[in-house]
Amino acid sequence: MAQIEILSEEVAENGWRFQLQVLDDAGGLRRYAVSLAWVDYNHWSPDGADAPAAVAEAALRCLLDCAAPSMEVPERFDASVVRRMVPDADAEIVRRITGSGMG
Repeated sequence: MAQIEILSEEVAENGWRFQLQVLDDAGGLRRYAVSLAWVDYNHWSPDGADAPAAVAEAALRCLLDCAAPSMEVPERFDASVVRRMVPDADAEIVRRITGSGMG
């Protein structure tokens, strides 16, 4: 399973921006810029108990693990696009935030 590291977190006008890096199983290193709007954070963490970084990481992991193999994960994206790229993304992201899919 790929290792994801949050490199930075910044509060933005409508949420947060994160820089993340992914070390894949083959030893490849990729970086991503992920934005997370408050509305999406509130959807995936309705009680507000989860760290925004955990939500962003779960969204990236969902995209990396669940998107169709032919889909290229963009280097910069808003977490909301995961819904358009992955069937049942909302349930997958929540599952990953709660720990059963994180790692």
